[in-house]
Amino acid sequence: MCIVKEYLKRHPANRSKNPVKKVFDEWIKYALQEKDIEKNTADRYQNDYDKFIDGTDFSKMDIESVEQKDVVRFLKDTINDNYITRKVFSNIKTVLNGIFSYAMSEMNLNCISMSYTLKDFKVSDKKFKKIIVKDEEQVFNEEEVVKISEYILSNYSSTREFGVLLALLTALRVGELSSLKYTDQENGRLYIQRTEIKYENEDDKTVYAVREFPKSECSMNGIELSDSAIKVLAMIRKLNMKNGINSEYLFYEENYGRLKSYFFSKALKKVCKAVGIKYRSMHKLRKTYASYLLANGVEEKIAQSQLRHKDSATTHKYYEFSIRNKEYKRAVLNENDILQKSNIV
Repeated sequence: MCIVKEYLKRHPANRSKNPVKKVFDEWIKYALQEKDIEKNTADRYQNDYDKFIDGTDFSKMDIESVEQKDVVRFLKDTINDNYITRKVFSNIKTVLNGIFSYAMSEMNLNCISMSYTLKDFKVSDKKFKKIIVKDEEQVFNEEEVVKISEYILSNYSSTREFGVLLALLTALRVGELSSLKYTDQENGRLYIQRTEIKYENEDDKTVYAVREFPKSECSMNGIELSDSAIKVLAMIRKLNMKNGINSEYLFYEENYGRLKSYFFSKALKKVCKAVGIKYRSMHKLRKTYASYLLANGVEEKIAQSQLRHKDSATTHKYYEFSIRNKEYKRAVLNENDILQKSNIV
């Protein structure tokens, strides 16, 4: 057996070719057919493959001839040749794992296990691109939240603005917001049953579709609604009735149907411009909600539950920023200034 394997390595023309590129294409097609992944996920994998793997010597290798050293060399070259973040690197590894897992399980090819190959592969943080995250770019501060809220309540022209306010009061993802139905509200709770997904169809046109399950299972447990959130939901219902909207979706307009996620982004941009503050994305409202809860002493388990994270570490690491304005920060620092407290200055 060893002799045959060595012979095939040295005489590739004598065996069937399954280059990495070919296996990737078959894997994506299979995963979509089996509904293992959504179209938007497939698009993301395709983008990562096209950008970092396609056209390389590694992509042309027969998958059964790939050894651990080949993978390590490819990944090191990718890191050295591209100034990427650790997140992007993780995405590349996800694609590689999918390719080789499919080759083994569905094509019955004798190839290495990517999960085992990468098990001990470590890369120093110094190798990766660092993204500097400033609090003021990640969240709206308290003063800005008040401006946004007061403007919407006084100047709304459609349910779009109320959608922005509801996101601020519930930490809903914009895809969850745009696919809300009346039946999702029950006894002071909101149950997130679905989300909007975006992908390119065969004609390269962007499609916004509703996926009938949320981003995570944690979302299905529902979230508690504050009194303000309940009032805003009532306002949305009232406005829909006034406009003669008869749809199962909470956010719906006769000319556009179910309001897609970009309608809310445009509404937030319009509000920010009107009140004279810097625009941040709809996702920043979710981070603002989390930061506000934690800054005001809300138990982390409650914040975690409302954000629908599997663990509180995610909430703290990615969603906790300072929402205090400059004046508040200076006042707190001056109040606790060691020299002033000691009457030195």
